[in-house]
Order: sequence, then C-alpha cells, then structure tokens
Amino acid sequence: TAQTPPSKKVVGEPEKKEEKEISVSITKFWGTLRGSNRIILTLGVMASFLAGLLLPSIALVMGSVTGAFDPSNGTSINEIMGRLLKNILGVSAVIWFFGYIQYAFMQQIAETIAIDLRGKYLRALLRQEVAFFEMNNVETMPTDIG
Repeated sequence: TAQTPPSKKVVGEPEKKEEKEISVSITKFWGTLRGSNRIILTLGVMASFLAGLLLPSIALVMGSVTGAFDPSNGTSINEIMGRLLKNILGVSAVIWFFGYIQYAFMQQIAETIAIDLRGKYLRALLRQEVAFFEMNNVETMPTDIG
C-alpha cells in the first residue's frame, strides 16, 4: 500500500479556501446600474479614454525642446523655453483633469455598488429563519459584508 505524504498544514492555522474568480460581462454589469450611474460610468470611461489619448502629446511637446538649442533659429532659449513651459503645463493640466474625473467617477460607481451589495446582503439575512443563524457562525457575518 502506498503511503500518502504528510500534510504541510501548520497546527493552529486556519484552512485557506480556494476562491474562484468571478467575471461579469459588461452588458450584465450595465444592466445592474441605475440611470445616473450609467451616466457617471460613461463619463468616467470617456475621461479615461481622453486622458490616455492625450498622454502621447507630452512627447510631441517635449520633442520641440531640441529646437531650442539651435543657434540659427534667431530666438533666445529663454523665450522658447517659456513657450514650451506654457504648452507642457497646459497639456499636463488637461491630462490631470481627465485622469481625476476618471478616478472620481469610477470611485463613485464602486461606492454605489458596495452600498447596494451590502443592502442586498442585509435584506437576505433578515429573510432567514432562526435555524439559519443556529447553523452558521453569526460572529463572522458582519465581516462577510466587507
């Protein structure tokens, strides 16, 4: 008879449960959102797209720095660098704005989803019979919400 190798479980360590990753299709996710949340999600995705689209423009603006050191252009380095600084600050401010809008709107959606899930969980718990609470560990239920 073959012996099974000894378990590598440490005494006193709780067993780890393997959790499956659950993915939801975008259409199902969209269907669970209410009207204002759909608008917020759309604006957040658009802001994310615009911020990502504008990021390469920094490289285009920075590419003109090399022309500032050309002595044949007839303008001073200070003038050229002043214009470049304004361009870089302008593009960076627009990128920051759209990035912040994306972050804030996605954070709002996540908070709304978490509040909705907690409410559904609490309503489901309140519908349970007394036997459910006798069979399950009641002390861990509040942590299950998080």
